[in-house]
Amino acid sequence: MLATLRAIGRDLGGTLEKLARERLLGLDNPVRAEVIAALDDAFTVAPDLPSARKQCRHLLTDPNALDAAKACWPALPEPVGEVSAVPHRHTVAPIIEPWLALIEQHCTLVPEDKRFIRLRLVTLSPGHAMRLARQYVEAWKQAARGEPRKHAKDNAGRRAANHLLITRLSSKH
Repeated sequence: MLATLRAIGRDLGGTLEKLARERLLGLDNPVRAEVIAALDDAFTVAPDLPSARKQCRHLLTDPNALDAAKACWPALPEPVGEVSAVPHRHTVAPIIEPWLALIEQHCTLVPEDKRFIRLRLVTLSPGHAMRLARQYVEAWKQAARGEPRKHAKDNAGRRAANHLLITRLSSKH
């Protein structure tokens, strides 16, 4: 998974890549994918490479960032080694939107799903985003129930829920 980051131009550098490898080693694949997605997000929002690496190191080592991340990644292990003291006001923790948390509780999301949903709901008012999140969950569940093949239920749910978002939001514009 780290090779994928490297292939898309997310250069962690040797030391940080080693730290990431140590952190990812004991995680199962879904949690590992969540951590990789968070590292990718750090590169996406950072203004430059040093800032991106700093945020990635922060995500991998700072206990406060890890505590916030555990809401999303419950199997994330405790930090390895010493962590330098960072004043609380400088701590940046990932923000988990309540509407995304609701969807994650009921649907099996992959990182691409989260990006797709965020892209569409982040600009809406909190109430509107939460209403659409509830509709998203219901569309997912209904489509999954209607799919007779067990292995295809998540994809059926995903297609229906994503279609709902696209149609509801395109009708507003």
